[in-house]
Amino acid sequence: MYSAITVSLVPEAKGGPFVYGSGLPEACADAAALGFAAIEIFPRGAEGFDRTGLTALLRQHSLKLAAMGTGAGWVVHKLSLTQADAAIRLRAREFIRSIIELAGAFGAPAIIGSMQGRWEGDVTRAQALAWLAEALEDLGAHAATYGVPLFYEPLNRYETNLINRVGETATWLRTLRTTNIRILADLFHMNIEESDLPAALREVGPLLGHVHFADSNRRAIGFGHTAIAPVHRRSARDRLHGRAFGGNSAAARRRHGSPTDLALVSTRPGFILKSCIMLKTTLTHPDILRVLARAGHHSKILIADGNYPASTKRGPHAEIISLNLSPGVVTVAQVLRAILSAVPVDHCQTMGIPADDSYAQKGEPPVWQEFRAVLAEAGSPLQIEPILKWDFYQHVESPDHVLTIQTADQSLWANVLLTMGCRTV
Repeated sequence: MYSAITVSLVPEAKGGPFVYGSGLPEACADAAALGFAAIEIFPRGAEGFDRTGLTALLRQHSLKLAAMGTGAGWVVHKLSLTQADAAIRLRAREFIRSIIELAGAFGAPAIIGSMQGRWEGDVTRAQALAWLAEALEDLGAHAATYGVPLFYEPLNRYETNLINRVGETATWLRTLRTTNIRILADLFHMNIEESDLPAALREVGPLLGHVHFADSNRRAIGFGHTAIAPVHRRSARDRLHGRAFGGNSAAARRRHGSPTDLALVSTRPGFILKSCIMLKTTLTHPDILRVLARAGHHSKILIADGNYPASTKRGPHAEIISLNLSPGVVTVAQVLRAILSAVPVDHCQTMGIPADDSYAQKGEPPVWQEFRAVLAEAGSPLQIEPILKWDFYQHVESPDHVLTIQTADQSLWANVLLTMGCRTV
């Protein structure tokens, strides 16, 4: 899975559930800097969309496209798939088709939410569902030509009167011929319609393709009254997410003053887990959290300075995560502070200086005192334990070494090797 953040390119949707709204260049640069691996775009439409520009931005920032919304068809053009006017229904279908083609070219799915419409006036519910089914048969098959699913989102009763519960949606979708439609389950809508969120997700079964983690007030998890732990347990049992997840939600919120919208994309075809969350730890990097969540007692974590040979001096099972953005950014002390906020640590070892090294005559490296200050700040009783350079390499090359975090710290002798302890509470 990888984390993604939402970008709206529709001025009329300002104030909606999106983190970025001032253009793709800023959003891509910021998302990459904050540690996200992908973006989800809410475009105004396919016509005139700068595909070349998006390709360049994704390549420049090593990002993926997670998904594309079609909601502008309703917000901007007032189109839906269930309106009485056949010409409007046709225009709605063509609008969605164009977004499928745009997103599909990037290997991403499209999402149908508000464009599903509602039944009213002379249009009965049965007629509206028949029109919707006809459209989904066509559009699901069209998405399949790009090797991606089409996501359908049940909305709450105040936004549509078609189908509101995810289980009922799954039952209805199984009556269609197409097998390329997946359900987007949004916890905000589900809080209104469902009595048991984990049970509702279980009822959907393999049709579940995309889950929005948003609290009862559509803000980040923790800012409302959603009991999220049972949902996480349900997801874990169903293997809906195989990694610890996070992302720099606090940083994005401080920067944008809005809840952070994350998406987690698994390797299972058609599955995206999208969430609005805020972690309580200082550590928010999704891939570091994933490794730490799978590690255990005695696992070793190396925080390497900018001079450390990270690609060669490591254990046989270790992953490398590079945080060396530019000289001095980030530092070992900054990473140490974040790690200590997330996991228990039994030992904190530094690379000691051999007696024949020219630096040995200068005394203790100043950065070691900074490490002591970080340990004290974290309330840790640990003392740093110097290990001579070549012995340090042997400790790192242990099978217990699970992670190297490569920094751009320019301090000399700034490498730190942590041994994880046990969680007792």
